[in-house]
Amino acid sequence: MLSGSPLLPDLIRHLVQQAPTRLGLPDSSTQVYSAVNAVHLLNIYDSAHPRAS
Repeated sequence: MLSGSPLLPDLIRHLVQQAPTRLGLPDSSTQVYSAVNAVHLLNIYDSAHPRAS
């Protein structure tokens, strides 16, 4: 890419697709959530949300 050249949509798309690899991130974009306590989350929701329960 030359400095001052126009940013073409295909070039931007290509650079965005390469970004995770260049940053050393895994190929999968799926995040893994572990140890989520649903009861705890619902208690927080109930205490914070004005219309809960």
